Amino acid sequence: MIVRKGRAPADPEAEEPAEHYGASERLRPSDAGGLTQFGAHVGTLQPGSRSSNRHWHEEEGEFLYVISGEAAVIEEDGPHPLGPGAAACWPPRLTPTGS
Repeated sequence: MIVRKGRAPADPEAEEPAEHYGASERLRPSDAGGLTQFGAHVGTLQPGSRSSNRHWHEEEGEFLYVISGEAAVIEEDGPHPLGPGAAACWPPRLTPTGS
């Protein structure tokens, strides 16, 4: 299935309150395309916003790719700035490092 730009519906249920994380929009083209074993989400953050609190998944990895702008990923050793073309990957893990 082809999901054209602007055709993936916004997912308001996945949005965290703007007063907590800042203004953002999340599109789920993988859901619109009927995928059930792989997820692809496009998040657009306004300046000063964040996508989530630091978290871990036990059964799924997570991948971040910066298309434009700048973002900072917070790891155990502090913030890591990312720009266009940069990626960050997190494999599944049972507990946070250091716990």
